Order: sequence, then structure tokens, then C-alpha cells
Amino acid sequence: MVSYLTSGADNSIKKHVHVNVAFMDRLFTRCCWTACLLAVACVAEAFNLFTNVHPKLCFSLRSDTLNDFRTHGHAVTRNLLSRSAFDAVAGKLWQLAAEQHGMEGVTQGSLGERSMGKLRRVSQFDRIVDPHARHPSVADLALSPLFLGTAAALLGVAQVRLFGDTLFWKRKGHGPTAWHADLWTAPLATDRFITVWLPLGCTSQEDAPLYFQSGTHRHPSVTIQCLPQGKADVGPPGRAGTHHAPLEVGDATWHHGWTMHGSPSLSGSGVDGPGRLAYTASYYCDNDGGLTPLDAELSTNFLR
Repeated sequence: MVSYLTSGADNSIKKHVHVNVAFMDRLFTRCCWTACLLAVACVAEAFNLFTNVHPKLCFSLRSDTLNDFRTHGHAVTRNLLSRSAFDAVAGKLWQLAAEQHGMEGVTQGSLGERSMGKLRRVSQFDRIVDPHARHPSVADLALSPLFLGTAAALLGVAQVRLFGDTLFWKRKGHGPTAWHADLWTAPLATDRFITVWLPLGCTSQEDAPLYFQSGTHRHPSVTIQCLPQGKADVGPPGRAGTHHAPLEVGDATWHHGWTMHGSPSLSGSGVDGPGRLAYTASYYCDNDGGLTPLDAELSTNFLR
């Protein structure tokens, strides 16, 4: 505030500037807030570069998780689901599995075997396709911002689309799941494909977790030949590969569509329990085109 005062002796005008303290305080505070907001914006932009924040879902991942996925073709997200979120869907999925396959023993033939013409082999698991179509809580999980955002961030894309989901129940009598890649049987015109594997209970090494051949997602032509680059022979899952066990309630693993993976049979104490039930959901980049003209039945022929 500026005021002009007249002196009585020489009538000279003396200018006195009175500082309005309250006004300056507000101005200073506003400048500080502006500077803070600019700093936050700069930090957020830098954070986005290193953690790949999903632009629409405001979801971020740790840089080491992103690096693991990009380098190895698989990664683990610890505590992805809270206990309450896990409990809301796990009970429904166990119920679906029990209703279709029963709780007593393997359902695909005596001693876990099934006929394939003259060839008989041990079955690998019991399976339920598209459980999201059977219960709304499962659909909420498959289409949740948490799963969609994580899938998009790991793939480094703006948005993803659900390809399908499946329940895999490995029990006593089931054999190992052989090495394979999901994109072998997915009728999609894209390489940007990812699967989440969520065990519905604590999973130790004896509970047949997924095993991965790290780096195979970078060499699809070699992956299709069932051999990792530079190696002529690889042992079965469990004797070769790497895993992320132990997995606690709410932990999940993620793997690229070209990553070779599989799982051994149950062992140790895992044989005596109800088995290992895992929920999987697969996603692909929404900008990469949809299903090819191949038989849509191929989309349900995944082996995990």
C-alpha cells in the first residue's frame, strides 16, 4: 500500500511506502506453493520415466520389478492383493473348482491318466476356463484397475484388453506341466502379451509353483523350437528354470507370452493337501489388433 503525506513546514511531499504485511505473506505463500507444485510435477515426471506409471490408471510399479520383467520375461509382485481383496475372490474360485471337479482326487481318469488314442499319459491339471463369466467377483478381479494397470505397465503400453482367464488345479496324481509359451496357441497378431499367475494360497517350492526359463521371451524363434538359446537339452520344470516361491497370500507372478514356463508335480507335504489352485488372466495390447481368423477354440488351449 502506498500513501502520500504532507509535511507542515515546507509543504514538501514525502512519499512513505507502507508494506502491507498480510498481502506480502499471501504472495509469498502462493509463490511457495507454486514452486512446490512445479517440483512435484518434475519429480512425478522423473518417477514416471523410471517406474512406468500407467497414464490412465495412475498405477506404478517398482523399477526392479519392471527391470526383471524386461530382462528375464517374468517378475513377481509381492502383496499385489490385500488380504481383504484376496479373500473376496479366493473362496469363490475354490468353490468353482470344487463344483466342477470335486474335492476328492484327480478327475481325469484312474491314476491321473487320460486316453489319447493308443497313447496314455499322466494329466497335468484340472482346468476351468473363463471363470470370470461364472461369478461377478472374478470378473471384477480380471478387469480390475490393479490387474489391468500392472499388465499395461509391465508391457509398456497405454491400455490392454483381457484375452481370457483360467483356473488351474494341480493335485495328487497330476504330472508335471511341460515347458511351453502361451503365445504358441494364442490366435493373436501381437507379441505384447502377458499372463498373471495368482496362487490361491501360500505356495512353497513343494506346491508346484511356476518355473521360468529366463530370457526366452527375447528369442521367439528359438522358443518355438522348445529350446533356450545356446542349449541343446534342458531338464523339466523343477530340475531346471527359476521360480519365485515362496509366495504368500496376495503375491502373484507375471510372465511374457513368449517366456518358456512350466511346473513340476506336487512334492513333499504338498501331495497330502487339496493341491495347488491358481488363477491366471492373460492380457494383450489393445492397439495391436484382435483375434486372427484362426479357430477361436485355440484361445482356450493354454497349458500353464
